[in-house]
Amino acid sequence: MIIGIDACFITNQYLGGKEQVLLNLLKGFTKYGENIEVIVFGSSEAKEKFTKISPKISFISSPFLDTKIIKKQTLKSLLFRTFFIQNLIKKHKIDILLMNVSYTGFRKYSIPTVLLPHDIQFKYIHENSTHPKSLSYYISYLKDSFFYYLDFKIRDYIIAISDFDKKEIQKHYPRFSNKIKRIYNPIIINASVTNNVKIDSNFKVKNPYIFSNNLSYIHKNLKVLLKAFNNILDKTNVNLVISGNLYADDETEKLMESLKKKNRLFTPGYLEEEEFYYILKNSSLFINPSSFEGFGMSAVEAMISSVPCLLSNNTATYEVTKGLADYYSPAENHEILADNILESLNRKHDENNLKKISQNLKETYNLKKITVEYLTFFNSINHSK
Repeated sequence: MIIGIDACFITNQYLGGKEQVLLNLLKGFTKYGENIEVIVFGSSEAKEKFTKISPKISFISSPFLDTKIIKKQTLKSLLFRTFFIQNLIKKHKIDILLMNVSYTGFRKYSIPTVLLPHDIQFKYIHENSTHPKSLSYYISYLKDSFFYYLDFKIRDYIIAISDFDKKEIQKHYPRFSNKIKRIYNPIIINASVTNNVKIDSNFKVKNPYIFSNNLSYIHKNLKVLLKAFNNILDKTNVNLVISGNLYADDETEKLMESLKKKNRLFTPGYLEEEEFYYILKNSSLFINPSSFEGFGMSAVEAMISSVPCLLSNNTATYEVTKGLADYYSPAENHEILADNILESLNRKHDENNLKKISQNLKETYNLKKITVEYLTFFNSINHSK
């Protein structure tokens, strides 16, 4: 079986969880897949991300994806999927095509296609968000609504990354319910990270500290976390570290500036893998205050790393973390979050229990286990052609 991977959306910049899930899957396909061939289609600037995984991966770069004439990656990917990928499918005799993000173009292909949209967050946020909605928001919402409907209509199968995600797709797109297959994301933890990792000299923080990661959208509730932490400054000596991109309005910027002046907040930006896991594993508490998670990889990574977690209790979070963390609700209430931070920090967490939780989640999101689920599903599709 020849599996085609549509990686047209990936560039030389790191794109977060969606990219990481695909890279993890490819590690699984090449390590545990028997009698399969993997061919990745993408731009030449992303080639190294795939070829360094395994020599078993064939990477086909597209001149169209390399063009600098079209700046917007979404438009470029949309055109590539509509006008170019069908010829590559035929030329390389692809049996099944995995498409890892939505906006998959306007044409149906000659082979079965499996879409991994990751979630339909825009629908949930539209129904549940209390944030003010601008004209640009409504334009974006209508655009997403159109393209996701089109994707679900013309693609043959849809992967839901959690039971919550599956129910949301069924709720908003009931006519496509028979296309959905739920498969959790595979999680790979860098077990080799030790305390000998060299941290960038610009990053200086004293233990103990709370850690949070990639609060890059308004629903990730960076402001809520900062307000909560600001409320407890005089009640704890624990600092706050937030890595990755951050979504900040004027009020949030002022809060960050104030906390940094007091040497209580550190924002190192994007972290390389070893730095990320070093900081994660040495934290006293991991916090995710997000109002929405279709899966929530960072929390699972923290729990597998035996780090105590405090998570907002909504969407897929409780399901994916199996009710084994500390939770608070509602996600947007900074006073409740502040109380729960102090409670979690002051409680003595049993190391043996944290190790049991780690083992539980390792088994659930094991790379080999998830890979076998994917390949079994692909085989059933291939045999039914």
